[in-house]
Amino acid sequence: MVLPWPTGSGPGAKRTSPASAQKAGLQLGFHNHDFEWHKIDGKLIYDKLMGAFDPAAVKMQFQVEAVRLGYKAADYFEKYPGRFLSIHLSGWSAADPDGKEVPLGQGVVDWPKTFTAARTGG
Repeated sequence: MVLPWPTGSGPGAKRTSPASAQKAGLQLGFHNHDFEWHKIDGKLIYDKLMGAFDPAAVKMQFQVEAVRLGYKAADYFEKYPGRFLSIHLSGWSAADPDGKEVPLGQGVVDWPKTFTAARTGG
């Protein structure tokens, strides 16, 4: 089960927790968006979440869209090996300052590097 926000916040927070997911035989996952790429006290929220989540209880689904903000999936697969259960694929163009979704293979994502890092570290 992949959630689009940290457990303990948002809709369904009282019904879903790492402990309740494990008790039900489910693997809990977290899908990043934009807010995780802001900083608190000089540290990325994403890195704070990775430090707070129990690696056995919460796996990650990396949203490749983060490339439009300057963060590459391959870097995080290498930084946090074994923490990812899947990748949300999307292609992004550098031509638009806000990022523009494009067909896979036509944007700025280095897919060979991303998939290699996913296989070896993700």
